Amino acid sequence: MATKGSETTPLVRVPANDPVLIKPVLDIGAAGVIVPLVKTADDVRLAVAACRYPPEGIRGFGPRRPSNYGARGGPEFCQEANRTIIIIVQIEQREALENIDQILAVPGLTSIVIGPNDLAASLGYTGQPGHPENVKAIETVLAKSRVAGIPMGMAIGDDPETLVRWADKGVAWLSIAADFALLVRSATQLCNRVREHQGGVE
Repeated sequence: MATKGSETTPLVRVPANDPVLIKPVLDIGAAGVIVPLVKTADDVRLAVAACRYPPEGIRGFGPRRPSNYGARGGPEFCQEANRTIIIIVQIEQREALENIDQILAVPGLTSIVIGPNDLAASLGYTGQPGHPENVKAIETVLAKSRVAGIPMGMAIGDDPETLVRWADKGVAWLSIAADFALLVRSATQLCNRVREHQGGVE
């Protein structure tokens, strides 16, 4: 509701690749979904089907805010929704890397997003998103996504140097930080500044 009338595009990361979870998110007005733990092309096809009305998908009808509470409807509304819904899947498993060409080829897929920490863990480098093998895997996915014409995003925290480095490499969009992380950082900086001024008094 807060984004309506603004230039913001609201996306929701759903808990699982499940049509039962995806439908209500779209019905309250999300412009699209981010689907986690995708491993195969069939997983992507399920996500696309869950987001689209028949005959292109299996989404049941019942939008609220998107239809202006019933003021809009009919085949034109459904066709427009099918055309404009944003479907993003997370690439964060070794199996997804093995199937990346088939994943990128699924019709209806809008974008992919890398989860560097989970991907690193899947490759055996838990807690090491910057491990050379993990970086190599991400760069491979980035190159393949560009050839396929599917934009790739990344969720990589709030380190400016890391963000700029991946943007320079061609990552199309970035999920930057989180509200709690920014709040903690700001509060820490403020407290440290006061302590420094007071000579390190706790």
